Amino acid sequence: AQEEIATALGQVYVGMVVNDKVELQKNDFFDEVDGMRIAAGKAIEAATKERKNGLLGQFIPVKQAVLGVVLVRPTDGIIFTNTTFESDPGPNLHLYASTVADPREGVFPDDTAKDLGMLNFTYGAQTMHFDPSLWNQDFRTLVIYDMKLKRIYGFAQISPQI
Repeated sequence: AQEEIATALGQVYVGMVVNDKVELQKNDFFDEVDGMRIAAGKAIEAATKERKNGLLGQFIPVKQAVLGVVLVRPTDGIIFTNTTFESDPGPNLHLYASTVADPREGVFPDDTAKDLGMLNFTYGAQTMHFDPSLWNQDFRTLVIYDMKLKRIYGFAQISPQI
C-alpha cells in the first residue's frame, strides 16, 4: 500500500490507499512531535533569556597564561567557565570581582575587590558558586589572583550580553 500525508483543517492524517480508496486516520504521533518541538523551543528561549541575564568576559593573561570565556550570573551567585578555559596552576588561586577595569593599573586587590572563592580547576568547563550578597552592580572585572604569591594571573572585563 502507498502512504500519503494529508492535512485537513490543521489536523494531520495518514492516508492509505487500499483498493483505490483513500482511508484517512488521525495520527497522534505528529501531535506528539509537534508538542515536543514546541516544548524544546520554549526551553531554548528560557535558556537564552537566562544566559542574557549574565555578564560575559574573555580572560586576558597578565603574568601567567590564562585564556577562555567566563559567564557570571550575579543574582544566582554562579560563575561558569567554558571548555576553552585554561590557567597556569598556582598554590592558591582565587577569583576576585572588582570595579577597576584593568587591575594591572594600581595595587591589587584594590579597595573594591571582593574574593568570590577559590578556583576549582585550572582548565576546562566548571561552575563556581559564590554568595550573591557579595556582588556589587558596579563590578566590571573578574580577576584570577594567587593569594600566596600575591600575583595576578589574568582578568576578564565583564559586561551584559545583548
